[in-house]
Amino acid sequence: MIGLLRLGCTVVLFAGAAQAQAPAVYEFCGGAIVRMTPIDEPKRVLRLDVEGNDGWIKYGQITLDAEGRRRSLEIDGRGATVFEPHNCEKTVGICQYVETDPKGTSIKKSRINGREGDQWDYSILENRGNGFELAVIGKVTYADDGLAQEEFWTSVTSYTKDGCAKRILR
Repeated sequence: MIGLLRLGCTVVLFAGAAQAQAPAVYEFCGGAIVRMTPIDEPKRVLRLDVEGNDGWIKYGQITLDAEGRRRSLEIDGRGATVFEPHNCEKTVGICQYVETDPKGTSIKKSRINGREGDQWDYSILENRGNGFELAVIGKVTYADDGLAQEEFWTSVTSYTKDGCAKRILR
């Protein structure tokens, strides 16, 4: 993506258009299982749940624009991160946006997307006042409903960390 969704140290960059009513379930390479369920189709809002020992636990929600790009990510008890005008997913070429965290801190970002067949390759650069610096590189494929099918990424800010998410049947 789905801006970033953080589950502990796991970062989620995916979130596309939610056209189907059925939930999408993802397994992360770190072991977390996350479910995304459309709860308001006209407004394109997805509820996020994390699988726990006693079933699903509400984690937050994502709001998308008409093209399936993330507009906001709200984590229960932590507030919302807002992407203005959106997080630049599914936009070929260079796209710039501003990410504002729950504390009101804004970061200018530039996302460079390329597409070959079903695969999108991307780089996300951040400007924290010193010019744009590479923060994340990755690749993602989308399912027919517009949500991610599979994603791999590497965070290159302050330390290098790989991540992945794959849609699973549940």
